[in-house]
Amino acid sequence: MPHPVRRPLHGAYIRKCLETFATNSNVIQFTSAEFTGSLAFMQFWLDTIAEWERETGRHPLVALSCTKDIQDSVLADPKRSAVVDLIDFRYWWQTAKGLFAPPGGKNLAPRQFERQWKGGRPTDTDLARMAAEYRQQHPGKGVICNFDSAGWAYLCAGGSLPRLPRTTDARLLAAISRLQPWPEASSSGRWILRGPGEYLVYLESDADPGLDLSRAGGLFVVKRIDVKTGEITVVSKSIAGVKSTRLPRSPDPTEVLWLTKE
Repeated sequence: MPHPVRRPLHGAYIRKCLETFATNSNVIQFTSAEFTGSLAFMQFWLDTIAEWERETGRHPLVALSCTKDIQDSVLADPKRSAVVDLIDFRYWWQTAKGLFAPPGGKNLAPRQFERQWKGGRPTDTDLARMAAEYRQQHPGKGVICNFDSAGWAYLCAGGSLPRLPRTTDARLLAAISRLQPWPEASSSGRWILRGPGEYLVYLESDADPGLDLSRAGGLFVVKRIDVKTGEITVVSKSIAGVKSTRLPRSPDPTEVLWLTKE
């Protein structure tokens, strides 16, 4: 951002945004809507935030919401990456038909790039793969997205703010905040969150239902989550936490199981 007039104007605006919401812990700071700007501007934005943080001792929630090339460049930069709390999938995605990843700094809005794209928008499974990859590469950062398709698979892969049914059981919603991705036991079509004494497992029809729960030991209650309503049904009250634990399966093409220790 070398422009002698615009640079201080942008800097003042960024600081005003930070000051306005300094005491609001539920506000996420983004560059702007439909941002497909350059790496130089994103670096300037993050550097301004870092400077304000040093001056005030405050740390706002900062989302890296931009094209894939800019996002990956920032995340590979230890200095700027340290300012980022959340990785936002909004302006790029992967589908079965390929990667939609327009370049930054080309003076086109995301919707203009998307008019040239014929591969559709990502499914829940597509977003799960993206979330799993970026959570594993950057475990200290959350992942959010801008797609209504982000559901149970995306959640179990480590994505935040999923679009779950409004009727999802409140006990499960409370438990989700305690859970973290378990990448060693996850694979394509099978994503798992875990916490002390509990697991949330997403399985597609051909996914392996076997789990190594020998470190947890003991007995588990297995509850099936209705993916359309979020309601809970107990399917087994005593499954053993052993090396070759087999999860009960249903004929459904996808299912979500919640294991809690007795």
